[in-house]
Amino acid sequence: LWPNYVCHWVKNKTESDLDVQRYVVSTHTMALASSLEKLLDGTIENSEALQKLYQQAKDLETVALPRSLMRKVHECPDPVRAGLASRLPALLEKLRESEEGELNPQAKEQALRIREETEKLVKDALGSKPERYYALILMDGDNMGAWLAGNEQQYQLPFQAAWHSKVRGGIEPLVRGNASLSAYLHEKRPASPARHMAISSALNGFALDLARHIVEDLCKGKLIYAGGDDVLAMVSIDDLTRCLWLLRLAYSGTLPEGREPFFGDLDMDMGKGFVLWQKSRQDRRFYRVMGETATASAGAVVAHHTAPLGAVLRELRSAEKAAKALDGKNAFSLRMLKRAGGKVELTLPWSLAQAGEFEPLAESPMGALVNLQHTLAGDLSRRTAYLSDVWLKRLPAESKDLEKLLSTNLTHQFGRQGNRDSRQAEHLARVAVAVGQGGAEALETLRNMLAVAEFLAREGRANAQDETSPLKETADA
Repeated sequence: LWPNYVCHWVKNKTESDLDVQRYVVSTHTMALASSLEKLLDGTIENSEALQKLYQQAKDLETVALPRSLMRKVHECPDPVRAGLASRLPALLEKLRESEEGELNPQAKEQALRIREETEKLVKDALGSKPERYYALILMDGDNMGAWLAGNEQQYQLPFQAAWHSKVRGGIEPLVRGNASLSAYLHEKRPASPARHMAISSALNGFALDLARHIVEDLCKGKLIYAGGDDVLAMVSIDDLTRCLWLLRLAYSGTLPEGREPFFGDLDMDMGKGFVLWQKSRQDRRFYRVMGETATASAGAVVAHHTAPLGAVLRELRSAEKAAKALDGKNAFSLRMLKRAGGKVELTLPWSLAQAGEFEPLAESPMGALVNLQHTLAGDLSRRTAYLSDVWLKRLPAESKDLEKLLSTNLTHQFGRQGNRDSRQAEHLARVAVAVGQGGAEALETLRNMLAVAEFLAREGRANAQDETSPLKETADA
């Protein structure tokens, strides 16, 4: 209601002639974001197809693009690429609506032919079929009520842990032989207004600044809502795992080792519960966030841009609940809603380490998934996922050494498809057995990891930086 009211007020209460509209990124535009980025990067050299498309689209209104993509449009030196990128979603939408709106069979057939010809031009101009899937993310902090209440010991700090290291060092001589003072230092601090102020400040910084920067500047996305520990965002499918990961790490202010293969150059540094954002050379912003012991869970849904939004949002809330239902929480749940029907669901913990700790990123469950996605998009045939699914159904779930059984069979399958590096198979098997706690659940987890990675690795969905496996780069380094 508020954006509509502002637009109405500007049009009627000011003397401006501007056609003020709401800034709404459609699901269709978000699905096309990865394709439009390739168009703007100039990696496709089919100038004839570009010119034909531009002539069809140049008179249409520009569409609202994700902020990071809009910046690239303004910076693009080629006016044809820039103009086409900001109008291509409108052109495709116009052709689809004209076809669906025709009642005359002959006119409908002609409209369909025009749309198919245009889509062939788009494929030539982009180098691949235009992307039709987008993603929604819903994240929520774990146990926020307990954090605010501060009554449980695991959410409390001893007095000495809240003091500066120099203060602790100075008081050590006084503690020796003083049982009362020693007991006081190890006593847990009770909840206080200062605690609530610190939590409020941490959540404000995350919701108002960090979440928006991650979704809209570091990724091709649109932040729909951010309030406290809650985040709802829409992102391009090729940025889904990166956006999910960065939101989770920024929430607790931790960035484990091995970040470069997964995130590249970041203008944010995280550690010990703090985030330093180097916004510009002169503007450095320092945030105290929830801390390394705080965790968050997230649900994400990948859906076709024409899927009913109400149904997609129901699946999104269900995915978040599935992540929250995992033992110990601190998890993410991905759901792939395929256009042809069928659904794939994968729920994994962010880390296999103890609560509040992270292993190196390449060794985490998300690292295993992203590495598999990159490999399937590169030197490993995507048929591997389908072939593995067949024999995984026949493996004995009650095997005494299930991890070795899985890693041996995966290594053999990967080798037949051209990838003879056994480390990735061993890593996937270890994650599946740890998450599924052995038995049939481990086999199901591995099957779902393969299915999700294969879907994310399909043509046009891999970033330029995804041509090699981060696991391989880390090991070589």
